[in-house]
Amino acid sequence: MKSSGFLDRRTGPRIRVGLPLRLRFGWKDSGEVKASTIDMSERGLCVRQHAPLRRGMEVKAILESTPDDVKVYRVVWVREAESSERGFDIGLELKL
Repeated sequence: MKSSGFLDRRTGPRIRVGLPLRLRFGWKDSGEVKASTIDMSERGLCVRQHAPLRRGMEVKAILESTPDDVKVYRVVWVREAESSERGFDIGLELKL
């Protein structure tokens, strides 16, 4: 799978940090997957997980360290992970 065609429009600094989180999506939050952050900024996250997500879909991100602080994001790009780990890197943009 190649990059989605979205440009990586980073407008602010990113902090590289690997934190466990859950992504919820689907009808009445019917889907949930475990993921981990790669980096984060004021406007978004880059996460890694085992399966791709559909561009444009809305997801709720729940960090394991702060489970009551749920934020809603939109998937803006998806690509295969470049490291030896299997999975996909997913760009999430904070919905305002």
